[in-house]
Amino acid sequence: MPQMNRLFRILTFSGGGVRGIFQAVYLARISKTFPGPLYKYFDLICGTSTGAIVAAAVACDISPEVIVDAYRKYSAKVFTKRFAGSILGGGKYDTKQLKILLQEVFAERTLADAKTELLITATSLDTYSHRIFTTLDGKDHPDTKVPLADVVRASASAPTYFLPTNPKGSNRAYVDGGMWANAPTIAALLHVHYRFGVSFNSMRVLSIGNGKRPPGTTINQFSQLRAFSVSIVEHLIDLMFSSQESFSDEMALHLVGPENFLLVNVPLDEEVRLDNAKLALEKLPPLAEKIADETSSRFGDLFALPSNKGGAKFSPASSRLVPRFLVAAAGLTAIYPTRAYYSHRRETHAISAYIETAKSSITMVSVNLMTGIPYENLARTIKAKLVGGREIGFQVIVSLLNPTRQHLIQSLAPVLKVKSDRLARMIHDHLDNLLLLREKLPDNIRDNLSIRVHNAIPFASAIILDGEAQDGRIQVETKAYAIEHEKSFAIEVMRTGEEGSLYENLLEGCPLHTS
Repeated sequence: MPQMNRLFRILTFSGGGVRGIFQAVYLARISKTFPGPLYKYFDLICGTSTGAIVAAAVACDISPEVIVDAYRKYSAKVFTKRFAGSILGGGKYDTKQLKILLQEVFAERTLADAKTELLITATSLDTYSHRIFTTLDGKDHPDTKVPLADVVRASASAPTYFLPTNPKGSNRAYVDGGMWANAPTIAALLHVHYRFGVSFNSMRVLSIGNGKRPPGTTINQFSQLRAFSVSIVEHLIDLMFSSQESFSDEMALHLVGPENFLLVNVPLDEEVRLDNAKLALEKLPPLAEKIADETSSRFGDLFALPSNKGGAKFSPASSRLVPRFLVAAAGLTAIYPTRAYYSHRRETHAISAYIETAKSSITMVSVNLMTGIPYENLARTIKAKLVGGREIGFQVIVSLLNPTRQHLIQSLAPVLKVKSDRLARMIHDHLDNLLLLREKLPDNIRDNLSIRVHNAIPFASAIILDGEAQDGRIQVETKAYAIEHEKSFAIEVMRTGEEGSLYENLLEGCPLHTS
């Protein structure tokens, strides 16, 4: 799959029971330095078990202080042992208190209420396989209708501690996602890479743990544990969770590089078990605040929104150079100095996400399908818009450079830094895929997808959303001849009502003629 050269920011939270207080306090502290909703700093937020609670809360713009308060209020209640639980069977702890905690935090929210992409891990008890609940499959996927409280409880139902969970509307039972992804970092990276084609070196990752346990068990200590005892089960679970987490973080570091990876964790001088509420609430908050202060600068370097550093100072005097009425007349709604800046606006982090916002029509002209758009995701979005908009006659036009015009291909190939025969072949392949998509559409909407070729090299690629509507938008992207694709720049404009406006000129000038 082709790679997208843009910045993609990922936040992950490991599992660890009551130690999740560390993650919540860290966020509460860091949010004092970087104000505003924390979810806006990230394109994808992932969590496992207790980390799923924090991840889902951040993605839903629930204040970190609310999460901290929930841990302080409910941790001791959640981890109060059931009377004769080990004898009567079931979990060591009553799931009722965990349900109350999650209901208070998430109320009636579903996965669809996440304000940025969200990924929660779980493990299927019925199939002995991994399970991912995510928004990445689109708003129409059944997962998005599942109550968040159920999704998080599925991820946090640690075997022997809590009973398995059946989310509402599901006929399967789930246990802790930590069985295979106690640190979901690798799962997040691979999903982003293969779903969106984002290169690993274009990712920035913040992985937040909840305290590294002291040195492990000696061979003598382990050998003396009684088989089938509670102690051996607890040791094995700790060993599985901790070793999986260390592997995930180490491999993530290798994939994205140390310059793009921030691991927030702290060694503990004594063991804090995942169900020891008293010790966790006493010991972890001050450590979390300390490491938040120590890593705030690094957080800012990796995830803070861009600011004007050096160079021209913008002030009211700037209006003498670019009068405000010219900006307004142009209908300018966004400028992206490089592709990295797309990630700072949720709906532009991927082309599929951008066209998802269209209401009545999409027109894509010379969009570079050859060098950066995962076709499968794009096709899925186009099909969903056509099928979902059949009542209003939703229209899609895709126009690519004519691959049979050799002089055009030979002119464009050096700009894209590919050989002309390969460029022609890639355009042919994408046209074939689009035609196949069109053939598979229901008869009554097939004509609403128009696939064309044009016989001119435009000065830029263009995406037109709702072109004839009053709130139509046009995004154009171009680059200087010799620079890399990630240094392409783009603008977005909207209709202003002015005769001869930039919007009208761009709309009129798009080469949509078939050959």
